[in-house]
Amino acid sequence: MFLKWITQKRPFVTLKTALTLDGKIASHTGASQWITGAEARTRVHMYRDVNDAILVGIGTVLADDPSLTTRLPDRTGHNPLRVVLDSEARTPMDAKLVTDGAAPTLIAVSERADPQRVDRLRACGAEVVTLGAERVELPRVLDWLGAHDCTSLLVEGGAAVNWSFLAGGYVDRICAFIAPMLMGGGEAPTPVGGVGFDAPQEALHLYDMHVEQVGADLLVTGSLHTPAEGGEDMFTGIIEEVGTFAGLSGGNISIGAQLVQSDAHIGDSIAVNGICLTVTQFDARGFRAAVMPETVRRTSLAGLTHGAPLNLERALLPTTRLGGHFVSGHIDGVGEITEMREEGNAILMTVAAGNEILRGIVEKGSVALDGISLTVARVGAADFTVSLIPHTRTVTNLGAKRIGSPLNIETDILGKYALKLLGGENTAARSTGLTRDFLLQHGF
Repeated sequence: MFLKWITQKRPFVTLKTALTLDGKIASHTGASQWITGAEARTRVHMYRDVNDAILVGIGTVLADDPSLTTRLPDRTGHNPLRVVLDSEARTPMDAKLVTDGAAPTLIAVSERADPQRVDRLRACGAEVVTLGAERVELPRVLDWLGAHDCTSLLVEGGAAVNWSFLAGGYVDRICAFIAPMLMGGGEAPTPVGGVGFDAPQEALHLYDMHVEQVGADLLVTGSLHTPAEGGEDMFTGIIEEVGTFAGLSGGNISIGAQLVQSDAHIGDSIAVNGICLTVTQFDARGFRAAVMPETVRRTSLAGLTHGAPLNLERALLPTTRLGGHFVSGHIDGVGEITEMREEGNAILMTVAAGNEILRGIVEKGSVALDGISLTVARVGAADFTVSLIPHTRTVTNLGAKRIGSPLNIETDILGKYALKLLGGENTAARSTGLTRDFLLQHGF
């Protein structure tokens, strides 16, 4: 969980649901108490106890008036931050999560929300944040939570909220309780709504799945490698193959390749110019992966032209020799080549980057550029320089780069941990006084 927060500045997302054997979360009348037994409900409270935040939609608040607190039979549990997706600020002023004072409550609204209702909710003690124009935007919610040191999020939404999280590729793990009962009803609600996928081949699949009996119910858990992004796979930054860009349309990227998909399976992760993507289709000529709009915005994918060379690397295996450094495949930002000059048999390449990226780069440290593990030669006020040997330019796409070319940048994951511990922005370390000056004063 913590690794995702470190690398992406977003919480690890667990989607919890409870359904009958025929896939219903309530009867056709809306009755849902109780589909699962007491043991399963206790397990849910254990999940709440270990997560930083819990999220529901306004529909759940209006229908059930939940407290969203932790109630354990043997001890007092931790109450997570309660998050409500409420575009129009419809949360009742007398809702339990507004009035009970048991835990802080965040109500995410859009710009369409009534300002008077927003003010009244704030007066009642809730934190109200505008995180969208027409409706609440999930990427902004996750970014807000990550910026406020929320490392884990439990989603207990209805069908609409669940689909939004799944379709956007924001879910990391599924916990589904299945009750041994048949509810029936063509209009009875199911755990996931939305338009759904067109075919079984496009559906989301669970990996590392585990099934156990909890009381009379079954609990199915598994990690979710969505078609949008890879999971928690790691890479070395040692490029295995230079593929070719064949097209980006309809949220899908097509890549020509020969090596990296030779032993691929649907759901495997491949780094494409440093971006961790999940294989959704492949053949002898290459593979396809789905890409979220947000990924396109945060990387250099939008500027690719047909036939452009792409650095490719399969995910790290436990038996793989680590020749570069640990690379997560989550891009921190895009830089631009400003200078390339010869120095002996090497090329010194200078890359302009923003302050948020530069603060994670140190001389003699590692950085991944378009997925290539490189050593930093110099760090300036607005840029940094790496040294390229001829071999690197030959076996990667850097041989085709020119001044002005964009590069996907991922800073060293170990440096991110160091920034966290040394009191980087919005970290608990700052509040505890663990700073660079503190360490120096005490002999470190």
